[in-house]
Amino acid sequence: MTYVLTQTQIDELRVYREAEDYAGMYQAVYELSLLPDANGNALEDIDVARWFQAAAQANANSGSFASELIRDYTSAQVSIRSGSTQGVSTEHMNHASNTLAKSIWERYLSQGVLPTIPQIRDEDANEIVASLQSNGNLANLRFHNRAATRRSGSSRKRQR
Repeated sequence: MTYVLTQTQIDELRVYREAEDYAGMYQAVYELSLLPDANGNALEDIDVARWFQAAAQANANSGSFASELIRDYTSAQVSIRSGSTQGVSTEHMNHASNTLAKSIWERYLSQGVLPTIPQIRDEDANEIVASLQSNGNLANLRFHNRAATRRSGSSRKRQR
């Protein structure tokens, strides 16, 4: 079941978006998600709330465990995939994080709904990679989107 936001909640989140305070926006979404939605329903998947909590910490570059894990993992993936030992600069990581937040706002929050974990996963992978590619971190590299493969029905197992 979709978690539905009220217009007042959307307007409150819009203030964060317009101020480009994505960590604040994510934190506000986390806090809202712990309450019943506009229809009185509880959030079905608590992992959505946890993702927004971790995203708030990562976007703020707070130094928390979640923030460091997300940033270090992303930087390690860039190094592995590009062969570079430099990883990702804090500036580029912040840009990628903000790009993801803008996408989450546009596709879901501004429409009055919270995304599901599969939707978050797809947004996260696609937006972060696109942002890092545009910053030159992953230029000329192609990433295989497992989610798209699952949706299209093609996989290694079926090719055997």
